[in-house]
Parts: sequence; C-alpha cells; structure tokens
Amino acid sequence: MKPLPSLLRCVAWLGGLLASLVWLSTAAAADPVARSLFAEGINDAAPWMVRVDVDHKDRVYRTGDLLTATVRSERAGYLYLFNVDVDGEVTCLFPNKSQSNNKIEANTDVVVPDPNKPEFRIRVDEPTGRELLKAIVTTQPLKDSTLKDLKLDDLKKATGPKYQAVSGKSVKKLSVELLTGDPEAPVAPDGVQAYKDKVRQDKPGQYLQQAGAWADHQVEITTIGKGGAPPVVGPGGNPRKPERVGVFIGLGRFQDQQNIHTLQCSDKDALEMEKALQKAAGLTKTFPLINKEATFRRIQQTICKDVADATRPGDLVVLYWSGHGGRCPHTDPNKAGEFQDFLVPYDGRLGNGMDLDAIRSSMVLDDTFARWIQALDGRKVVVILDACHSGGQIEGAAKSTKVDTVAKAIREHGKAVVVKNDTMNIKKKHFMDGQDGRMKAIGQKDAIVLASSNATQISFERPDGRMSVMTYFLIEALENVPSGDLEQVFKYVRDKVPEYVSQQFPGTTQTPQLAPPTLAPPLTLKP
Repeated sequence: MKPLPSLLRCVAWLGGLLASLVWLSTAAAADPVARSLFAEGINDAAPWMVRVDVDHKDRVYRTGDLLTATVRSERAGYLYLFNVDVDGEVTCLFPNKSQSNNKIEANTDVVVPDPNKPEFRIRVDEPTGRELLKAIVTTQPLKDSTLKDLKLDDLKKATGPKYQAVSGKSVKKLSVELLTGDPEAPVAPDGVQAYKDKVRQDKPGQYLQQAGAWADHQVEITTIGKGGAPPVVGPGGNPRKPERVGVFIGLGRFQDQQNIHTLQCSDKDALEMEKALQKAAGLTKTFPLINKEATFRRIQQTICKDVADATRPGDLVVLYWSGHGGRCPHTDPNKAGEFQDFLVPYDGRLGNGMDLDAIRSSMVLDDTFARWIQALDGRKVVVILDACHSGGQIEGAAKSTKVDTVAKAIREHGKAVVVKNDTMNIKKKHFMDGQDGRMKAIGQKDAIVLASSNATQISFERPDGRMSVMTYFLIEALENVPSGDLEQVFKYVRDKVPEYVSQQFPGTTQTPQLAPPTLAPPLTLKP
C-alpha cells in the first residue's frame, strides 16, 4: 500500500506480539481549499460548545511521539474528528475501526484513540509543520452522500486498523452540508465562506436554523523533527519570548445609521487604548479595527485566524472593544424567557426592532464571542469591554442601542432587542457572565473579563467627548499602578468610575465588573 505522506500514523500490534507501522489508506491529491474550509468555516451561532484538546500542553510533538486527542461536547450528538496535515490532506480520526459508534454523550470525554485498544495508536511522522485537528458534533448523522469515502459499515468490516483518508471533494461537500443542510447544494466549493455570509445577511432564519444543527472546535498542533528546535526556542537558541498581542475594536459609526446612533468616543477609545497598552503592556503586535473595518466577519477572522496564527499557548492576548451593547431574547429554545447580550459590529442590523432573526445573525452575541475566544485556547486572554449591556439610554451620553421603536415592540408584541428596565429576566452580571462556566465545563481555561458596567447598567461617554468613562480611567490606572497587576488596575477603575458617573449624570451609576473577581495566579499586564 502506498504510504500517505501524513504526520499521523497508526501503530498496530500484530498478534499482540509484534509492533509495526500500518500506513493510512491512500488519499486523493491534497486540496488547499479543504484546509481553508476547515480552518475558517466555524459555526458562529452554535447553541452549544465543543472542545478538542491534545495530550501535550504546548501542542508540540516530535516525530515518533504518540498523540491522544480528547473531545467534549455540551450536548449529545454525533462526533467527527479530522486531521488536516501540512500538505492539506484530511484524515478522519473518529469514527474509526476501533471506535465505529460515533455517538457522543453530553459533557462526557471521548478519547481518540481508545485507550483500551492498544492495537491503535496515532504516531507523529514526517513531514513536519503545523497541523489542524477539527472536531464537529452534529445533531443528526451526516448523510451517506457527504463522506462517500467514509462508511461506518466499511470501518466495521475492515480487517486491520485504519484511519480513513477523506478526499478533498468530500471535505467540500461536508462544509456545504453543514452550511445548508444539503451536501448537493450548488455552492462553489471555494466560495462557501462568502456564501455563508450571504445567507446570514439575506436569509437569517435559514442561517440560524442550520447553525443550530452542529457545533465545532479546532486546535493547531506543531510537529518537529527529533533533533529540531521546538517553537518555544527563538533565534540563536535563546528561549522564545511570549508574544503579547492586542485587538482594539472601536465602533462609533454604523452601517444602519437610521437605527443605531453615532457614538462620539468609541473610535478614539480604541486608538488611545492601543497606545496605552503598547506602552504599559509591551504589546508586540496590535490589530486595530475602527468603524468600517470592524465588520462581523473581519472581527472573527482577526481573532480566530490572525491572532491565533501570531500566538501560541502561553502568550498574552488582549481583546478590547468600545461601542454599542444590547440584549435580545435568547436564541436557544431551551432558554426561553432568558436574554443574551450582544455587541454591535459595523454591519450589525437593528432595523425596527422586530426582526429578531436579523439581529441574532448580524450582532456579536455573547455565545458567538465565546466561540471566537475558543480559537485562542491556551493563551492568557484578557477581554476589556466598554459597552452597555442593558437597554437604557440617555441621549448624547449613553452607549446603548436606540430603543424608541423597541419600546413599542415590547408593548405591542412582547419582543425586544434591548430591555429598558430591571424588571425583566436579567440574571447576568455582564456581557460574558455565564460563558466562563460553559468554557470550564468543556475543559477550557477561563478568559478574564473586565466589563465597564453590569448587565442592567449604561456605560457612559464623557461629556467632553474625549473618551468613554471607563476607558479614560483604565488608561489612568495603567499609569498609576506600577506593577500592572490586573486586580489592582480593576480596583482603581472600580473606585473612580462610579464616583465620576454619579457626579456627571445624577441619579445614575456605572459599576465596572471583573470576572473572575480574584485571579490566581495574579495576572500582570506589564511585561
């Protein structure tokens, strides 16, 4: 059998006595589009979370090492685990001959390969480079016509251990089926991402319905030769210095000008915070996204691709966002009566407050933002949000979405984009509240969140138009807390912001939030 030039090989114990390598089955020619579809084709609106991880904390493997992957899903479904190697060739690691039943139970680990089947192993081999492991969990099994070269019955009948190669054609059909529900849909394979965004904008109901049928997660691993230098070693053999990277999103102008009012300070906030953290935190690379640059898809690609490519586990990433915030009824029918928060990208659509599907598909929901943060799994992620997480508005001062038409919708139809008072079912403390627990449940480390206000409050801009209130005092804190300890920075902001707001906007308050409230070990923003 012709050996497949993949990094992952299967080790078989023959007769329980003799160990030998069994190559993966021959694959079709490598297809760069397949890797691109897998890497970029994430589900932005999945109602549950999936996580895949490997047994090397730094995700670095030398040739000859054995690899074990673990997948966990918040909900039960059908698991498919794929490897995309450095040449773009795709292999299905699960289901396999040893694990042909691909059902996954909720919050239960699936380990690949089966630790109780010693005849199956995954060994790293040449060529070396960066590879992708992608886990997909679906509510229903994929159609037979999608993965023609992956038949569960054939795996059961196979005479020897085998991890099945998957053709580029099948990978493309899989991506189309996940997007549309139909593997035969007439979508150009190299235009799936663009088509996905077109459906999201033109047919939001269809987009959300299909997004509810699957969830995914992926991680990169790095493979090196036995004598090669690991990526933690820099030039000259010196230890690689951890990267410190920042994304700065400032949104004061919006495409939906009729329904989303302009903000005075948010674009300035982002640029001033970028300068302040470059100085105080020694950021090595920054990604500013201001107004028109900060579209839904560009933000996702910056976090999930650009920052993920520029960093490794252990590096520091700061995600800063200044702009509008709001809330809408939860997309998950299992959470009827609850609300979820959202941030407003440049191309977010509020409309007249009645088209909830359009709002849910165009805004950055807290679930969506948490899914994007998953792409930075293993990094130290600090999320700083200067945005409203309630529906109140004070003309010219508050950073919240326009609610006049929404208030009417509440009275007449019981639907709303944002909430005008505290009597609604508000359980959250801030935008990311609840997401930390979900990530922890699937084994992902928490992100640290500094939010400008709690879920029922407004976040204010300063009357002089220089900056938003929390951003102003956060920059001041970075100058006044020599250690850069994040808890101490937060305490400074927590004291200053409410005092200023109560003086400038009598009868109101704004209370910054830090989650978790105590950081162990402490996190220092300064290098």
